[in-house]
Amino acid sequence: MHNRRCIDMLSAVLLAGACWSGNALAEEAVERFPSRPITLISPLGAGGPTDTELRQYADELTRSLGKPVIADFKAGAGGRIAYTFLAKAPPDGYNMVFASDSLTISMVLDKDLTYDPAKDFQPVTLMTRWTTLIVASPHFPPNNGKEYFAYARANPDKVNWATAGPGSSNHMSGAWINGLAGTSVTYIHYKGAAQYYADMAAGRADLTSTRLFGALASVRTGRLKAIAVGSALRSPLLPDVATLQESGLTNYESSSWLGFIAPAGLPPAILGKLSDALMKIAHTPANMERKIKEGGVAIGSTPEEFRKHILEGAAKWKEVVAKFNVIKD
Repeated sequence: MHNRRCIDMLSAVLLAGACWSGNALAEEAVERFPSRPITLISPLGAGGPTDTELRQYADELTRSLGKPVIADFKAGAGGRIAYTFLAKAPPDGYNMVFASDSLTISMVLDKDLTYDPAKDFQPVTLMTRWTTLIVASPHFPPNNGKEYFAYARANPDKVNWATAGPGSSNHMSGAWINGLAGTSVTYIHYKGAAQYYADMAAGRADLTSTRLFGALASVRTGRLKAIAVGSALRSPLLPDVATLQESGLTNYESSSWLGFIAPAGLPPAILGKLSDALMKIAHTPANMERKIKEGGVAIGSTPEEFRKHILEGAAKWKEVVAKFNVIKD
């Protein structure tokens, strides 16, 4: 009996020591974060406007955190490939996705997700809000919003609207815009902006909605033409381009956004380090000025503010999906 009691006591001591050792190692890993490279993942393909912004943040985070920060791309399926990867990643701060409207869209449109966007992700920081722009191929006959609506009504299903995939933000914006206008178009799905911009320039796709930043250079060079602005007010960067509201869609106003999310369960200390670093980057005078020149607004939110923004966006898209019976095709 005495020996049994000794063995039990020894086992308890060893177990307590193992638990203490494990906790100490976990605390040390948090304290030393980051101790290896961090990967920032884009749900869109390389070569588009998101690529440019993501690489800027990767460079700035490298300088801020003192460890390499790498840009990676997991494009396709309206962002689901990247979000599925993130949901399975360990909550250690070494993987973040550069999320967009596609995240909030998937919360209401996708019924077969292998992850729960509301529970499996930790919002870190909302970085930027962007003015949206409807752009068209230079070969497309309409030159403004009013002409587009007249042309699309006269040619049902003959207009090719380019998207970054079923359920992507420009697919949903197209459904919203054309639903309000009573026009019917054909959606052509691509893996990323670089591919559909090339097809639009060549006349193989007609138009799309996008962030103003992503299309501004192509509009200025004539590779694409601006049809209308999606925000309530005209952009000072394109003052001659009317808004969709001016073009007849009085109930339409939309902007897009980009921000970083991590796996749920991220330790608060690591979340704080990442969010603080990203907020400082967003609020630098250089970044704020750059965003204004590109047609955006630097935000740099807290994790709580970003979570609220995501839930509000999901509520908006839920209304659009129900009103216009949007389904993935």
